[in-house]
Amino acid sequence: PVVYFNILNRRGPTGAGVRAKQRLAVLTLLTEPAAKPPEPVVTTVGYTQPQKGGSVYISSLVTNPGPTHLTLRGGVTVQGAGQHSAQLPVQPVTVLPGCSRELKVAWSPPSLPTGTYSGVWKLEVAGGRKIAQDFGFTVVRPYELAQPVLELEGWQASSSGPAGGIWASGIVRNGGNMALTPTVAVAYGDSGGLQSDAVDVGHLEPGQARLVQVPLSSNLAAVDGELELRAYAEAGGTTVYQTLRGIRVVKADVVAVSN
Repeated sequence: PVVYFNILNRRGPTGAGVRAKQRLAVLTLLTEPAAKPPEPVVTTVGYTQPQKGGSVYISSLVTNPGPTHLTLRGGVTVQGAGQHSAQLPVQPVTVLPGCSRELKVAWSPPSLPTGTYSGVWKLEVAGGRKIAQDFGFTVVRPYELAQPVLELEGWQASSSGPAGGIWASGIVRNGGNMALTPTVAVAYGDSGGLQSDAVDVGHLEPGQARLVQVPLSSNLAAVDGELELRAYAEAGGTTVYQTLRGIRVVKADVVAVSN
């Protein structure tokens, strides 16, 4: 419901006999007595450090799957590398039915030595029920959070692979600050319903890149028509996508590759 407040000027009407009046509307959420709030779900936990040596931002995405609103209180506990645990509270938030809210805290410790850190989101809903979600991260150098980043460059489809057939090829680059051993595959079809076998890229140090070729012909036997290819690579919990050129396939043979 919406509650309206009428605000009148106590000084009385103006010289023209006009009295000013304002109306304030407040959206109000009501809870039935003894109503049991829905059980929230923590669907995603993340952490970032936008600037080297800067604050670490820890976030979680909380979803309310129930038919009524809920209010969350709590925060984050972080510990690691021989440090005392840090308690990071969040302001109480309300999550409407069927909606999600992102909770985020900033952590600026006096020191951030190299090592592995663990943390847990601890949230409480009305009635005293509690939920918890664990997470962890690594500091590769003092004040520098490990952040895996994969980049896909120059991917395209071709019918002139090393052994004939249809191939997708391109560059996989490690754009982060930690070593990765990614795999890459190509999804294709109207909704990406077909997928090539994953190809191991091998060990990539930060800044290192490698050309990768992915065979597709063995999965195109039943395809006839236009395809849109999407390459993706996975490593360290990171997945990146890039839309490739479209190809025209007739009975598993490439007729044309679009620009």
